[in-house]
This record gives sequence, C-alpha cells and structure tokens, in this order.
Amino acid sequence: MSSAASIQPVLSAETLVDVQNLSKRFPVAWDFFGRPSRFVSAVDDVSLTIRKGETLALVGESGSGKSTLARLVMRLAHVTSGSVTFQGKDIIKMPGKELRTFREKAQMIFQDPYESLDPRFTAARVVAEGMSHLSLSSEEKKSRIAEVLNLVHLPSDAAQRFPHEFSGGQRQRVSIARALAVNPSFIVADEPVSALDVSMQSQILNLMRELQDRLGLTYLFISHDMSVVRHMADRVAVMYLGRVVEIAPAEELFSNPLHPYTQALLSSVPTLLKGRPGQRIAIPGEASVVDDRPNCRFANRCFRSLERCRSEKPILTGVLRHPDHWVACFNSAPLLDDGAVA
Repeated sequence: MSSAASIQPVLSAETLVDVQNLSKRFPVAWDFFGRPSRFVSAVDDVSLTIRKGETLALVGESGSGKSTLARLVMRLAHVTSGSVTFQGKDIIKMPGKELRTFREKAQMIFQDPYESLDPRFTAARVVAEGMSHLSLSSEEKKSRIAEVLNLVHLPSDAAQRFPHEFSGGQRQRVSIARALAVNPSFIVADEPVSALDVSMQSQILNLMRELQDRLGLTYLFISHDMSVVRHMADRVAVMYLGRVVEIAPAEELFSNPLHPYTQALLSSVPTLLKGRPGQRIAIPGEASVVDDRPNCRFANRCFRSLERCRSEKPILTGVLRHPDHWVACFNSAPLLDDGAVA
C-alpha cells in the first residue's frame, strides 16, 4: 500500500463539522454487583470532517453505526469519548443556551416521513413547531411557513392538510420544510429516501440538491444505497462495525476503492464499478463485535487479511496517489481491470 504518514485528515478553513476520536459504547453484560462487564462499541474512535457546502455520505451495512454516529454529531445521544466541533465550538461541552443556538443551525431529516410527523398536526403546525422558541409574530410565522412549503414545492393548500392526506414523497417534503424552518446551515439526512419508491426517491434527491445550491446547505447524508450515494455525495466515508475504514471523494471511491470491505460493498451493485464487470465479492460470516480489541474488525471476513490484522488496529492513512483518499487497512489494493480482486 502506498501511503503518506498515518494521520487523520487535517482541518481546513472550510470545515464546518470536525469529529475527533468519537466513541459510543453500550454495556451488554453486567457482573454480580450490577456493574457493566462487557461492552459493544457502536462508534469506535471515529474522526472525520465535513466541509462547508459539501455532501459527505456515510455508508455501510445495517448495524455499522451510521445512525448512532449521526445522533452523536447532533448531540441526541451521550458521547462516551471524543469531540464534535461545529463552527469551531465543541457541542459536547455546550451549555443549554448555546445548544439551542446550535439546534437552529443543525437539523435532521429522518428515514420514515410518516413516523416522524405527528398525525394530529397539520403541515403548518409541524413546520411551526420548530419555530416556537423564536421571537416571531403570528404573521411572521405564517409567512415563514408559506415560504418553506413553497421551497419544497408543496401546493398552496398543503399547510392545512394532515400527514395522512399526503403521499409518501409529499410527507418527506413536509419533513424537509420542518428542517428548513429555522434556516439551518447543516442538515443530517438519515436514510431520507429509503422508505420511498424509486420515482419519489429521485424527486426528493433532486430537491435536496436544489436546496443545497440555493441555500448553501451542508449535508451529512446517510444511506446504504450506493447508487443514491453516487448521485448525491461529494465525498464518501465507509463505516464497518463502528469504524470508518475508507474516506475519499465520491468519484475516486467508486473508481478506485482500496479497502476490501468497500470493494465488496460496491461489487454488490455491479453497475457502479464502471468498466469493471467483475463478479460479486462474497463476504463470509456475520458482522459481530463485543469488547474493544486491538485488531481490524473486518479481519475474520476479509479475503486479504494478514496475521497482523488480528492483533493490530489499522488507522486511516493517506494514499499518495490521491491526497484526499484515506484508508484504514494493512493490505489495501486496487481492483484489477477485469473487476477481480488483487
């Protein structure tokens, strides 16, 4: 593997969110005295940056820790260790008043638009709920509600309709309008189109790109659908069992995946490996981890594992041929021209 020094990606002047050594551990067993004796690390020592105006996609199998990481970044879950800095301020240490200000600048769009909307609330009330703490008059709120509903291309009568009166795509538009109501700069989109049919998915994705260009939004976009990720992402971070194993610009990742797990993930959707019609790379066994061990968590399923993979923890290391490509692997290698593994 050709690599530069083994360090984490550096902070730039355009960094909006900086995650450093972030971890979240959950107890899974207790001793006789009720003290935790075994843990599972849902997020394990993750470091990454999100730049202003970009879409960073977070991908991986179910259970890889994507949604947990998103909740930690939004401070919706307690952090075991590490830091999350937003515009230069550590949100983990923010007191209540500063945290409320952060909540205005950072919002979430959830996976299921029906579950995330109160069925008793009209669209207008859903959108207005997020503005309840703002010093706005009744007319100002009404004007803002109309403005954001128009931004997401909902009809003029949408404000007085209830969630069950909308289609799935329209409900997700209401969810997006709710997120936009407080004029945020950063949005975490947790599987925002996975509950929609294909035709609705493309409409919502195009809307999100339109809003990003128009409002200068920054996205952390979580998905397991690699074709959706290729459409949306500027950069991609690949997670496996709580750890980030590869980060690269989207086109670089899809054309030159280096980590064995990334290669297997992309091979499950053959059309994404352009010019490389190789066979699907099978991953034996099941993803499972309990306790923190100094090893590569993918080692027991990897087709290129070495002895050191079972006793040492790989860290993100810069790739010489591309300064913005990072991989955590002792034996990373590109795919061969025919799509076979090296």
